[in-house]
Amino acid sequence: MNPAADAGIALALLQVGDAYHKGEGTDVNLEQAVHNYRSATERGLRIGQFNLGVAYLNGEGVAQNLKGAVFCFKKAADAGLAEAQYGIGLCCLLGRGVEAMEEVGRRWLELAANQGYKLAQVAMGLLLLEGRERIRPSPHDAFNWFQRASSGGNLLATIYLGYCFLHGLGTDEDEKKAREVIARARSEVEARTARGELQGQDGILLTEAVDMIGKVEALLTAPEN
Repeated sequence: MNPAADAGIALALLQVGDAYHKGEGTDVNLEQAVHNYRSATERGLRIGQFNLGVAYLNGEGVAQNLKGAVFCFKKAADAGLAEAQYGIGLCCLLGRGVEAMEEVGRRWLELAANQGYKLAQVAMGLLLLEGRERIRPSPHDAFNWFQRASSGGNLLATIYLGYCFLHGLGTDEDEKKAREVIARARSEVEARTARGELQGQDGILLTEAVDMIGKVEALLTAPEN
């Protein structure tokens, strides 16, 4: 078969799999979604392999198989897919489906973050803000990652940026700037809510964002001791 045509079929299989997974234009059918992701993977589509890994990780449409998830993430990550690099990075950090390897996890996350993958940039910020057993904290680097993700439109990164300004983490302490950043984050939440982005994963993230904004606002309004 013509490689271009084969790639087109793989992409179509992926899109149909996504439709079954999200229930867009059809009933949710996780088993069929997994079937399509597997078929797309067999035709060389790495994002299909990543989606298959997510299905194994969460046990959606297939029995949970953490080692299978890691295998899928690793194959796609080796091919340069940022989403998969993020996935294998988290698995290595947390020891899910593989022995916990913090430094290896950090390297995978950094590869994804350097490709501009916003979730990986936020993860790098969180990882370096306080550090872990084998990873030294670096508030300056954490702040820079939050700043990069925030400038790319990531809401959670914007909130953490405000938190850093409030406490002087990786930057000069600046309460005025913290208030401006958190106010911008709240405006973004309100705009997304008005657009009806309260369904599925988006709704979960917005709920978390509102909770985090409330906590930072409480710190901003707390009386001085």
